Amino acid sequence: SWPIPYRNLAAVLLQEEKTDEARAVLEDGVEQTRGQPLLVTALAGLLERTGELDTAIENYEKILSEQPDSSLVANNLAMLLIEYRDDPGSLERARELTEKLRGSKQPAFLDTLGWVRYKSGEYVEALEFLEQAVEGQPDSPVLRYHLGMAYFKSGNEVLAKDNLEQALASGDNFRGREEAEATL
Repeated sequence: SWPIPYRNLAAVLLQEEKTDEARAVLEDGVEQTRGQPLLVTALAGLLERTGELDTAIENYEKILSEQPDSSLVANNLAMLLIEYRDDPGSLERARELTEKLRGSKQPAFLDTLGWVRYKSGEYVEALEFLEQAVEGQPDSPVLRYHLGMAYFKSGNEVLAKDNLEQALASGDNFRGREEAEATL
């Protein structure tokens, strides 16, 4: 019932490029620990990296049905939905999930709240959440990218440029890097 050995064994298997075995360990761990968030997020991350997005989304939905108050699962599912799907149903589901995150001080949750609003075309409301997220985690290139894009869409080119430059200066290869470069 302890999640750490499952996570560690999966990490070793991934180092040895035994992805299928690592996945099996994580799936077993999720089942044996009754959906420990550490393992749920590790499994979803692995599924995302291997391009099995629908399976990752299904896993999050399953865990959320068993643990409806899990802010972590709601956050991660919402972000998967808006990053990899562009249908109205997925956007609406992401908006619904982020309502659980309102009032949070967690930068990752605030970022998701803001990014869902951004993807919905609500740039001013997005800024409110994204500014708070960056305040809590100012060195995150992804948060700077999200904030920069929201400033850009809101017409504030000076702050957009500043945040996008900070995101790119990190040298990290984050999702959205190409869009940040093109926008600059």
